[in-house]
Amino acid sequence: MLVEIQDAEERIESDFEESTAGTGMGFEEAYMSADSKGASSELRPLVHRLYEELLTEPAPGFDRLKGSIVSVLEFLASPEGRTDANCDTVNMFLMDVTDQWERPWPEDLPDDFQEVLGAMADALHDTVSAPEVAENFGSTPEHLLPMARALRT
Repeated sequence: MLVEIQDAEERIESDFEESTAGTGMGFEEAYMSADSKGASSELRPLVHRLYEELLTEPAPGFDRLKGSIVSVLEFLASPEGRTDANCDTVNMFLMDVTDQWERPWPEDLPDDFQEVLGAMADALHDTVSAPEVAENFGSTPEHLLPMARALRT
């Protein structure tokens, strides 16, 4: 009986994935949509890795996903990465996840991961253009980086 239930659940999940495949944007479309200000070329592979990690079932402990988040934030906190275009692109890219991506990030994502990613999708875009707003919301790369490094995996 248990095997039949598991088989049925797998069929339903497979049917759902097939029915929703291609309904949202892949990485290239989502990134181009988010990059309206001309982000640095160094940002794209970091965001692509984050995208892949969010859409791939994370390994136990979420180590790779944590590494991707930290890498993006380290770049955004660096002198060469801390630009309005880069912060805005990451913010817009993550803000569009539910509506635009080919599928949302995993529902079982731990709360602390969701908190960091949510803050990155909140006021990160204000980091350079309105720093007092980003600081008020705790959404600057410098504020988020220690939170990301402290994520439990």
